[in-house]
Amino acid sequence: QISFFKSRYRIVAYEREDCGRSVTINFQPAYSNSAEDIALLVSKLGIHSHVIIGHSRGQEIAAVYYSRNPPGLKGFVAEGTGICVSPSSQTVKEAITEISKYRSGKINPRLSCFNGIQKHKEVLTKGLAMSNDQVTELMKYSCARWKPAPGIMGGTDIDISTKLKLISIPMLQIDGADYRKDRDRRQTMQNYYKNGRLHLIQKSGHIPHLEDSSEFNRLLSDFLKEIGFYAQDAIKKDEAEIPKKQ
Repeated sequence: QISFFKSRYRIVAYEREDCGRSVTINFQPAYSNSAEDIALLVSKLGIHSHVIIGHSRGQEIAAVYYSRNPPGLKGFVAEGTGICVSPSSQTVKEAITEISKYRSGKINPRLSCFNGIQKHKEVLTKGLAMSNDQVTELMKYSCARWKPAPGIMGGTDIDISTKLKLISIPMLQIDGADYRKDRDRRQTMQNYYKNGRLHLIQKSGHIPHLEDSSEFNRLLSDFLKEIGFYAQDAIKKDEAEIPKKQ
């Protein structure tokens, strides 16, 4: 997606604290904390008009950010699974079980992460236009620092359902039709997103942006066009507001 959109849009890809190359500074994993980090990052980078895109747990963190109705946010794109809008005791219970296994040494989270992605290697190779070796290195990097965090695995720590109903910022959810069929995504959309819509990509699972990248890119492009988001104009505005050196 970065290679597809970068000629037209300014793209910022970030790694939250305790993930990838980001360092941990007194960080307490939680959706509300991660959403606050996004707000601080947007401010620090001097970003004005923007659209946020989140995948899997990232889309739930993005939903918390969206629920704050932040200044400059023009749209929200969610992908990967049904969005949780309030704390779930079942999700917390599942997280506690997994974390107990991790702490007792019964599971190796990095190996589990790698094996979980391994089955998608062919899709990743095609979607990213990389060689097998390049994708393997990317998978190793992605899983190298992953570890179960109670504040993330346990689902959202705050109830955003009421706030969501008051927000009219456009929202698009793109999911794979073959993933998590047990969740009624349309009901969530109708109940909580005032100006949202759902699109299911057929024959796709948890990573439709790679499993059918052309369809994902088309849907995202159409959405950005519909909401009138032209990033190059936003970049020019940002640059115009930066004082010139005398």
